[in-house]
Amino acid sequence: MSDRAEMAQSYWALSNQVTGFAVVEMIGIVLAAAAEPSIKAGIESNGGLTIGFICVGTLLYILGLVHCYYKEVKCSQDHDIFKSTHYARIGLIILTNLLGILWVWYLASTPLEKNNLCMPPL
Repeated sequence: MSDRAEMAQSYWALSNQVTGFAVVEMIGIVLAAAAEPSIKAGIESNGGLTIGFICVGTLLYILGLVHCYYKEVKCSQDHDIFKSTHYARIGLIILTNLLGILWVWYLASTPLEKNNLCMPPL
């Protein structure tokens, strides 16, 4: 395998890792907010700020994926056939973060006393 092909493979792996981290991070935030009343209270009082940070993080993840994809294709033109995978990664990050934003919006718009979606203690 040539150096350029190995570099393209490295960018492919990095894109997978970025996607996986972004999805797991949002799931972690949602579960933490559901399990911990203090996090839920913080989101309730700073919902707009939390949504803003999620949007900025989403944009940065997408920019990272786009950069990896173009570097990958620059290293190996054969990787251009994976454009649909590139779009699927971006779509997965957008979908996961959109669901996280909806969860934060729900928590921010519902008073803590009225929403009882906390997970029971383990």
